[in-house]
Amino acid sequence: MDKFCVFCGERPISKTLEHVLPQWLIKLTGDPDRKANFGPNISTGQVMQFAFDQLKFPACSECNQKFSKLESDTQKIISSLVSGEPLDSGSFCTLFTWFDKVRVGLWLGYMLLNKNLYGINPHYHIQKRIDIADRVLLIYKADDTDQGLQFIGVNLPFFAFVPICFGLVINQFYFINISTDFLLSKKLGLPYSRRTIANSKGQIGVDLIEGKKQILLPLIKRNFTKNCTEIYQPIIRPEIFGSEDGWVYKNDYTKKFFVDDTPNIGRTLIIKNNKCSFYNEVPQNVWVPEKTQPRQKLGNAFVKEILDLHSRLINSLPTLEDTDNEFKECAKQQIKFCKQVNNSLFKRLDED
Repeated sequence: MDKFCVFCGERPISKTLEHVLPQWLIKLTGDPDRKANFGPNISTGQVMQFAFDQLKFPACSECNQKFSKLESDTQKIISSLVSGEPLDSGSFCTLFTWFDKVRVGLWLGYMLLNKNLYGINPHYHIQKRIDIADRVLLIYKADDTDQGLQFIGVNLPFFAFVPICFGLVINQFYFINISTDFLLSKKLGLPYSRRTIANSKGQIGVDLIEGKKQILLPLIKRNFTKNCTEIYQPIIRPEIFGSEDGWVYKNDYTKKFFVDDTPNIGRTLIIKNNKCSFYNEVPQNVWVPEKTQPRQKLGNAFVKEILDLHSRLINSLPTLEDTDNEFKECAKQQIKFCKQVNNSLFKRLDED
C-alpha cells in the first residue's frame, strides 16, 4: 500500500509522523514508554504490542501543523475533564472535532498496520471528515482513579468498512464516539434524508424532507450500560446546506439549533434525566456522569455497547446505487461478515 498523508491523503510532502494518539495524552495516562496491546494483526494473526509512542503514521509537515492548535486546545480540555472540572459548550464542540480526527486517524492507521487486508480504497482522510456529520459522545465513569489509555472497536471489520463508531478510555472516563450523516436529524425534528444512497466512489445522495419540529427521545437507541452523560451535536454537510435543497433548513425551528458564524455546525446538546437541552455557554459540571461503575463491570458492558451500536449502524447504512452487481454482492458479504464477528464476540463476552 502506497504511503499517504493521514490528513490530506496525498503523498507526504516534507514528511513528518503524526501521533494519532498525541504524546500529551500518552503522558497523561501513564508511563509514556509503556507497551500496549493493539490487538491482533489481521494479516498475520500475531498480537501487535509496542509503545504508544510508536503508533504514528506519515503526514505532510504543513498538514500536521494545521492541527497543532486543535491539539493544544484539546489538551487543556481533556486535562480539565479528567479532573472533573466545569466545561462549556465550546469545549465540547472542540472535543467533537478532536474525536473526528482521532477516529479517522485510527481507521487509516489500522489500515496501514494490517497492510490493508480488506483492500479498502479510502475516499476521505482526516481533513475531509472533520465537522461534516452529526456527532455523539457518550461519557461513562469508573469508580476508581486508575490511569490508562485504551481504544475499543477499531480493529473490527465493521470499523474497517465503516469508521463511524469507536470507544476511547482515558483514565477513569470511558467515551463512545459516533459520527455519521443524519444520525440525529429526524429525532431532533430537523430536516432529514428520507432515503440516502451511496455509490462505489463513496459519494452520497440524499432525499431531503422537512422535519417534524419536535424532539423525540431517545435520540439513539441503546441496550446496555445507560449510566452515562449524553452529548450531541447536529451538523449539516456544507454542500447540502448550500444547495438548492438547503431551503428545508430555512425555518425558525432549525435556526434554534445553528448559529450564524458556523451555520452548518449545530449547538451542542445534553440529555440528563430524560430531558434534552442546549449545553450552556458558561462552564458547568453537568457533563460529569452522576453514577460511577466498577471498572470490570463497566468494561464488559462498554464493549457490548459498542458492538450493539455497530450492529444497529450496519442496518442504517445508505442504499447502494449506480454500482455493478459484483460491488453490491461484495458489500452484502461484508455486512454479513461484520455481523458474524459481532455475534461471536457477544457470545464470548456472555461466557466470561
